[in-house]
Amino acid sequence: MGIELVKEIVIGTADYEATVRLWQKLLGPDARASGGVWHPAAGPAIRFTPSASDGIQSIVVRVVALGRARRFLQASGLLGRDAKSRIVIAPNKVMGIDVQFVQ
Repeated sequence: MGIELVKEIVIGTADYEATVRLWQKLLGPDARASGGVWHPAAGPAIRFTPSASDGIQSIVVRVVALGRARRFLQASGLLGRDAKSRIVIAPNKVMGIDVQFVQ
């Protein structure tokens, strides 16, 4: 598919304020927080969002070429939403998680 890296993980939380405080302790002072998004020194950005339940809501993956990823997902029966700048795996194929691919 030409995956380069996981760009961002979006996590829903029922107790937003408490979750943010705990993750700030976990990530430490070196993790830069900007607009509710943490940018650890290594790895994907982590974003929290208020939600009725706790869990991963979205994963954004950067690929070398969207066309290549699109062909792979289509051939595998996994292609969901398809837009010019991002494609998505059909959520019913990955337990409802919004897995997006961008270039």
